[in-house]
Amino acid sequence: KLPADSKAPLRLFDENRLKSAREVLAFDQRTRVSVVATTSPEALKPGQGVRFRAKVDKNGAIVGALDNIDLFVPDAMFQPKFDVTTAFSGFFEDRPGDQAPLQAEGIVVSYARGQLTVVFDNNRRVTATVSPSAQVNVSNGDYALAKDGNPVTVTGHLLKPGQVLAESVSVSLAHLPAPKPATPAVAEPTSTTEEKKE
Repeated sequence: KLPADSKAPLRLFDENRLKSAREVLAFDQRTRVSVVATTSPEALKPGQGVRFRAKVDKNGAIVGALDNIDLFVPDAMFQPKFDVTTAFSGFFEDRPGDQAPLQAEGIVVSYARGQLTVVFDNNRRVTATVSPSAQVNVSNGDYALAKDGNPVTVTGHLLKPGQVLAESVSVSLAHLPAPKPATPAVAEPTSTTEEKKE
């Protein structure tokens, strides 16, 4: 097994084969494909999974604003976590004014006016402030979003010079494509008090 890491520009991407400037990639059923993009906090919706790092005080409240959030679709096996790391047992008893690092994964309950509420295990709900300039990272397997010129990172088996059986393919988008605007309704013609005489 040889690593085949590449960030060559994307030239061709279809269901079975990807061709870059350096190599041709073959796919099989075990190939993991992810498309990674960044978007704004407005993409946060109820039911989505979020992952972030922050700091908490002795009451478990998040301190400061979140500026980097990973957004994902939780599967049936997903287990929320709210892991606070302290330097030693009794940390907050000895240092009540200090803060401790937090690694969190939960489900979005709501996002409005810069306030993100997330639910964790035991129905624990925590609200955090989200920075207006926060980066929200989105990852999914919809490689139809990939376009020519997107950077590609690949790991797999080298089959022969110039050809790799891909185990994982990650395509980076600069930004998540904006949703198409809704088609405006066609206004019904209005009647007039005066009709054109023949």
